Amino acid sequence: MTSVLRMIDTGLRPSRWNVAMTAALAELHGAGRIPNTLRFHRYPESVLIGRHQFLADAVDPENCLASGIEIARRMSGGGAVYMAPGALAWDIAFSRRDIHARRDAANAAICEAIAAGLARLGLRARYRPQNEIEVAGRKICGLSGYFEGGTMLHQGTILLDAGAGRMADVLRLPSDESRHRQRHLAQRLTSVAELLGRTPDPDEIKYAISAALADAFGFALRPDTPQEQETFLAGELFSREFALDSFVFDSVAPGGIQTLVGRDGTVNAYIRLYAGDERLIEQIWLTGNFDVSPARVITDLEAALRGLPVRDAAARALAALSPGSVEMRGATRDSVAAAIADAVEKTGLQQRARLS
Repeated sequence: MTSVLRMIDTGLRPSRWNVAMTAALAELHGAGRIPNTLRFHRYPESVLIGRHQFLADAVDPENCLASGIEIARRMSGGGAVYMAPGALAWDIAFSRRDIHARRDAANAAICEAIAAGLARLGLRARYRPQNEIEVAGRKICGLSGYFEGGTMLHQGTILLDAGAGRMADVLRLPSDESRHRQRHLAQRLTSVAELLGRTPDPDEIKYAISAALADAFGFALRPDTPQEQETFLAGELFSREFALDSFVFDSVAPGGIQTLVGRDGTVNAYIRLYAGDERLIEQIWLTGNFDVSPARVITDLEAALRGLPVRDAAARALAALSPGSVEMRGATRDSVAAAIADAVEKTGLQQRARLS
């Protein structure tokens, strides 16, 4: 029997609601309550930060707030992304059994299909591993994907008629000089309008991408509208988690609490201990520009380490991040353990200093 690829469009919505809707689709698909679903949507001017990022390392929050730029935190990892109404975004919730591949291979197959869809519009698009589609060496799409149980959640964005906008002003980019940042972004990014010489019809883009994905995986394409259960769960998740400033601003960073930090270059470990000589972990935050599947692995690990003797934390992290059940990009299980071990060593130095 041919699998169905359902296509919906939720339009332009607030950034935190969009993130909640993505989480709702992943949850409902994982529970078997909706079929394979492709959702198109758009954002107001906003910045989406990765689940494990320390906000102040990724974005200039004061500039965002002063400029009316929304800030949202994704459930997926990776780096901060600037969004604007001129960009078309999508989520794809696929059944893992329909992909028949591990995450990187599945992500590559989806990206190749999307590039083929853009080629139908006359764009000589090609997939550039691991997370871009480019035309003539310039980025037109940013992409990411992760597994959550039996579901693969793939996300992407294509620039229709938007350039860098105020991206260089709100993101913490490597260069120190704004004009150099703006020049680099302008040279690196392109849009469908720039390449085609006309303002694209969003429906044309959506159909090209949808049809190419359906053809690539043998799906029957079925246009649809959002279901009540989807919008209801999105509203619940929005109110309970994604809309909260505490989730966006404080769920990763220690928020001014005195902690010790362990670093290995790609991962930071912030550890706060309970008072007393037992050296038990009261709270731990693992941050960095990395991605992990399943998406909640790091959150679950942080919860599992609370109350544990700090000397056991690195070994517990290594065991929890087993290569057979967890996939990481941008970091490794060893780098997580190394960051924790570095923080543990600093807690030991601090304790010895107090006793001397």
